[in-house]
Amino acid sequence: MTACACGADVPGRDGSTPVCPACLIRLALEPTTAAEAHDSEAEPVRLLGPIGSGPHGTVYLAYRQHDDPSLVTVKLLNVEHQHSIDSDGFCASVRELAERLESIPRAGLAACLEAGVTAEGRIYVVAPYVAGSSVGSYLSNRRCPASERLAIAGRLCALVARLHHHGIIHGSIKSPNVIVAESPAGAIPALLDVGILPAINQSRAPRARPALSDDLTTGKLRDVQGLRAVLIPLLVDSPGHDMDAAGSAEALAALLAHR
Repeated sequence: MTACACGADVPGRDGSTPVCPACLIRLALEPTTAAEAHDSEAEPVRLLGPIGSGPHGTVYLAYRQHDDPSLVTVKLLNVEHQHSIDSDGFCASVRELAERLESIPRAGLAACLEAGVTAEGRIYVVAPYVAGSSVGSYLSNRRCPASERLAIAGRLCALVARLHHHGIIHGSIKSPNVIVAESPAGAIPALLDVGILPAINQSRAPRARPALSDDLTTGKLRDVQGLRAVLIPLLVDSPGHDMDAAGSAEALAALLAHR
């Protein structure tokens, strides 16, 4: 458990600053200036508080005000990264990605909803909020049997295979981007930040783009490598594991690579 700013205990993700239900209601009712959308037709969002950060930006929990109000996340890109990014190109890439993701089953995929630029010139991305814990935190807080870990691994492979089947690269598969939630059907993993890193790289000035290409084949390979890095601790650290667990992770990743 971690603490909200008001002192209430709230379950939170690794490194997050959670917001308790009472503060969510208070913040939602308080008048505040919504972020200025890049697309004038986009719905405004109200930032509620930071819940995590990474190499490319800070993630905030937010309230999306539209016909079906909902909690979302807003990632504000770090200022130091923005000088090399074409905001128009980035927003166009995210809109294209969102349209492509609309055509596939999105259960377990925290697909981007929209991108824009705030009044202060900060690039942001809005995505659905996924409740749960990072896979590392989930496993460390409970003694999951090998069967449950294998089920999580299989579902993760299926999520990535679904993306690749539709020609979509995740681009940043790592433990903090894998969220696990409990359900009557068992532990259900979800992938965050789908396609955001490729969109960032594509919108950089040519001289600032990474040396690694973002073509489909190379992107799939990097996704499989990231998946492998998540799977091996997931399986090897299981209670009563044997040395074949690492081989199982390799086999799962190899199966995914050839789908």
